[in-house]
Amino acid sequence: MFKFLWNAGAAFKGLSDEEGLLIAFESPSHSHLFFKEINDTINAMPDDLDKVLAIGERHQVTMVN
Repeated sequence: MFKFLWNAGAAFKGLSDEEGLLIAFESPSHSHLFFKEINDTINAMPDDLDKVLAIGERHQVTMVN
């Protein structure tokens, strides 16, 4: 689940165990940098959870549960 804190907040939560897709439109765009770093860095969850939190902090993305 991600909550974006730029101007207006939003949260996304998976409701099933199946893989899902997120299609997002934003302007000005910059969250793609967060998702790219996640994709390039994270190998296994929950082992990489600390990395996810650090990446979120760098991109001003706060994780909520």
